[in-house]
Amino acid sequence: MSRIAAVLLAAGASQRFGAEDKLLADLNGAPVLSHVLKLMSRIDLSQRIAVIGPGAERVMQMCEEAGFEVVINNNAAAGLGSSIATGVRRLSNVDAAMFFLGDMPLIKLETTKALLDQYPADSDAAIMAPTYKGRRGHPAIFGRQHFSALAALTGHDGGKDIINANRSQLRLIPVEDQGVVQDIDTQDDLARFNQ
Repeated sequence: MSRIAAVLLAAGASQRFGAEDKLLADLNGAPVLSHVLKLMSRIDLSQRIAVIGPGAERVMQMCEEAGFEVVINNNAAAGLGSSIATGVRRLSNVDAAMFFLGDMPLIKLETTKALLDQYPADSDAAIMAPTYKGRRGHPAIFGRQHFSALAALTGHDGGKDIINANRSQLRLIPVEDQGVVQDIDTQDDLARFNQ
C-alpha cells in the first residue's frame, strides 16, 4: 500500500479572471476552492499540503480549517512550477504525491479513488494521470523518484517536462469524468459551470 500525499496548488494570480480571486468566487453556492478542499478531505491520504500565494488570508483560513498544512510560496508569480517545487519540499515520508489544482472544482470523488486504487506500489509506472476523451487531465500522481526533479521546477509549465522525459513511466487512466480537464480561468468559465 503506497503512502500518498496530496499537494493542492492554490497560489495562482487569477490574471484572466479579473480583480476577484477566482478561488473565492461563488460556484453553486460555495467558493470554488471549497469544492476542491471538500473533495480532497474525503480521500484517504498520508499528508495534505496547500501551497498558496502571499497575502491570501481567506484562502489560508479555508485550507487550515480543512486540515491542510499551508505553505506560502512567496515566488508564486514565477508560475506553477514554483508552487509545485514549494509543495514537494514539504513532503515527508511518502511514496508519491497527488497534485490538485485549486481552480479545478468539478473532479468526481470516484475518479480520485480510482486513481489511488490503481496507483502501483511497486512498478515502473511512477507517473499516473487521468484522461477524458484522449485529453490528459488532473490530478496527476508522481512517485517519489521524481520528487527531486519536481522540487527543482520553475516557470509556468508544471510537471509537463518531467512527464515528457519519462514517457515509459507514465500510465494514463481513461475516466468518464469531464471534470479532470475543466478548470476555471475566466468569468465565462464560472458562469458555464454554475447551475
